[in-house]
Amino acid sequence: PSSAQFKGGKPTGIVIDARGLGLRPALLPKIVDTQGQEIYVGQVVTRTNAVEQGVAGYAKDINAAANNFRVTDNPAVIKGIKASGSVRTDIVLSQPDAVMLRDLSKKGDFLQYCRVIIVY
Repeated sequence: PSSAQFKGGKPTGIVIDARGLGLRPALLPKIVDTQGQEIYVGQVVTRTNAVEQGVAGYAKDINAAANNFRVTDNPAVIKGIKASGSVRTDIVLSQPDAVMLRDLSKKGDFLQYCRVIIVY
């Protein structure tokens, strides 16, 4: 089952809970599924938005992250299962969560606008 917490309606952003995974903050973090298929970064973000806002925000506190203006008032919260990449900057989601994030991203344009906060 998906770990995602979302109260429904139109998602305004996403909070990725990556606490305890040894994740390191980066300028271009990727979110991938267990097959390594990219869900977030590359093909989603426009260069202008990435330059203006950064690809993702980082926080240490899950409640502060969920209330941050970056994800506004109706974010989904999804738990990462591991950090990956050569320097542990990418986040792997379980398959059910990856499917959920892909579905949510069809309902709103929050990924294009970098409305992503990673808690680590």
